[in-house]
Amino acid sequence: MHTLTGLKDIADRYDAVLCDVWGVIHNGRESFPDACDALVCYGEDKGPVVLISNAPRPAQAVHDQLRQLGVPDEAWSGFVTSGDATRALLSQRAPGPVFALGPD
Repeated sequence: MHTLTGLKDIADRYDAVLCDVWGVIHNGRESFPDACDALVCYGEDKGPVVLISNAPRPAQAVHDQLRQLGVPDEAWSGFVTSGDATRALLSQRAPGPVFALGPD
């Protein structure tokens, strides 16, 4: 079994990185600098980094949270949340009013 020491060990195999947020680049209280640095390096040298989150909030709200936690904007080139996906789907398939239950 080969143990990976970091993203750099496999970066050349991929054209892009899809990266989860919670537990990967932060723990809710602070960012993980090594993980953030790895994503910045991948984005500069290899290709796009898209952060994905199951947060019900829009990407901008999560983006603001990441900034507060010290995650640099250079760590990603795109961002998608489940809230974004849900809003997009509802706007296409639910022409009437929608009741949202949960946080904004």
